[in-house]
Amino acid sequence: GKFAEGDKVIVESIYKRAVKGNAKLKRYAQNNDAEVFEKSIFPDVFDTIAQELYTEQMTAFSKLFENKRFYDTIMQEVGRETYKDLRK
Repeated sequence: GKFAEGDKVIVESIYKRAVKGNAKLKRYAQNNDAEVFEKSIFPDVFDTIAQELYTEQMTAFSKLFENKRFYDTIMQEVGRETYKDLRK
């Protein structure tokens, strides 16, 4: 589907938090293939980041936790892009 402007804020915030200053996640990306990273490692990291951002900005991030399909879609896409970026 199409992302609203608020959705873009959610995606960008999670992505930035995942990529910036996360040395442990970078090591995981460099030492594992994309499937292991996206399905086994990233979901826990994504959940932690999403909860932190929700606590900081409840209104903006409430949609993420109200819609499981939206949550899963965002997690998959951000995980894929995070992996690519951290492998560089």
